[in-house]
Amino acid sequence: MKCTRCRAKAEVELRSHNAGFCRPCYLFYFRRQVERAIAAEHMFTHEERLLVAVSGGTDSLALWDVLAEGGYRTTGLYLGLGIGTYSDRSHDKAVKFAEQRGLELRVVSLREEGPGLAVPDIAAATRRVPCSACGTMKRHYFDTAALAGDFDVLEDLTQAESLECLRKAVSALPEAYREVVVLCELEEMPYLEAAAVLKCSPGTIASRLARAKAMLKTKLRVQGCVR
Repeated sequence: MKCTRCRAKAEVELRSHNAGFCRPCYLFYFRRQVERAIAAEHMFTHEERLLVAVSGGTDSLALWDVLAEGGYRTTGLYLGLGIGTYSDRSHDKAVKFAEQRGLELRVVSLREEGPGLAVPDIAAATRRVPCSACGTMKRHYFDTAALAGDFDVLEDLTQAESLECLRKAVSALPEAYREVVVLCELEEMPYLEAAAVLKCSPGTIASRLARAKAMLKTKLRVQGCVR
């Protein structure tokens, strides 16, 4: 398969777009798509200060990278959840990423914020699974950091409504499916690590996640959030 843009050998295939790209052209295409989405939705401008929450996973770091390269005024925020070696590794990845690119990274550790605030401690105290405690803690500290740092807050009603639809749909999932969505999609945890947390096989994680996504799509369509 050849690159749609330069006709060199393609390394990435986008079946949904019936296109393929070599590495340089894919990066160009990806950045252009991000810029178009920002402009089309009037998300923010180059003058606004953006706080980008990063988990140490590839999705959030890729977003931060493309925004920084696009000339946006970004600062990273890493929230240490206190989930053992997983949090240690994700912290190190976020710090290394920022240092390599000369970007500002703010680090907030739940363990250092106060005793018993780490996600495993909250989960034990409330007798709920760690996933339930994680989302609440993250939302609170993300908002606190954005306001304390005087960052520009996006008040897009359409986006807020969409997020609320998604939150309700995820909350309505059976616990076994909700857990894998939170761990693998929100926390960007690899299947092997999620399997260890939930005490099942990676194959089970993959099948539950696929089923959860199908259920979410149906729920969101019923709520009128997607077509």
